[in-house]
Amino acid sequence: MLTKVFFRHLGQLMSRSNRIGQRQLEELGNSLTLLERQLLHDVARFRLMSARQLQRLYYGDASSDDRRCRRRLNQLVEHGVLDRLPRRVGGRGRGSDSTVYRVGRAGKRLLKSLGGAGPAWQPSAAFAAHTLGIVDIYVDLVDQERAGRIELIGFTPEPEAWRTFTWQMKSVTLKPDASAIVNVDGVEHCHFIELDLGTESMTIIENKISRYLDYYRSGPDLAVFPQVLFLVDSNGSYHSRTTIERVAHIQAVAAKTLSEGLRQLVAVTAKNHPPWHILPTDVRGQE
Repeated sequence: MLTKVFFRHLGQLMSRSNRIGQRQLEELGNSLTLLERQLLHDVARFRLMSARQLQRLYYGDASSDDRRCRRRLNQLVEHGVLDRLPRRVGGRGRGSDSTVYRVGRAGKRLLKSLGGAGPAWQPSAAFAAHTLGIVDIYVDLVDQERAGRIELIGFTPEPEAWRTFTWQMKSVTLKPDASAIVNVDGVEHCHFIELDLGTESMTIIENKISRYLDYYRSGPDLAVFPQVLFLVDSNGSYHSRTTIERVAHIQAVAAKTLSEGLRQLVAVTAKNHPPWHILPTDVRGQE
């Protein structure tokens, strides 16, 4: 646990300078618990995470957990492990829930010593909204696994989820927002995930689907080709008119782009009603 004495001492050192020495950095790294190290790695992996997302993953949902989470995050920010964005962006929560964090200066140095790194830029609101939406999907999958409904075998956000392949003698990069492998009722489901915030034209959507089709036709060395899963986040419920219309438009583009035999390559649904929310008995009934 991060000790009050250590943080008071480190705070005095950092108040004299914006940088901390190597010895203080090592002391800071040694003081981090395993949970805090995992938290730092997740913030670096996703680039941005909200206070609410971090609480759900690492501290729980009780009011006492909320206070404990805020206290820990404040300590990590105070000592440069995390950095709080100057303004709340991309979130729908209120108060501290919508505060967004990235890796701080000391956190970047700690990660660098472990062979990793984190971002240190000020993102646009659109970028933050999209990034936090991807984290929402990951947090939901973890919640579903903790509830015993699924087994989350793997989740990889961009850019690690990107794939480079050769098509028509050219090197092409496929850029899904994430990839996931989920075990539901003993059956593994592989997905390329595309988070749709309703901001892209149908022409862009068609180009994306065509790129996935190119990748499929290139014959990648995969035991199972992942299904492309468009998750529509219209800031409304699953049954809202906005969501239904957006889902229908993307489905129509997919039907136009793909031959009948490849229609299963793409699935479209609301972000808050993904396939892994379907009960196992429902999955068996569809097969």
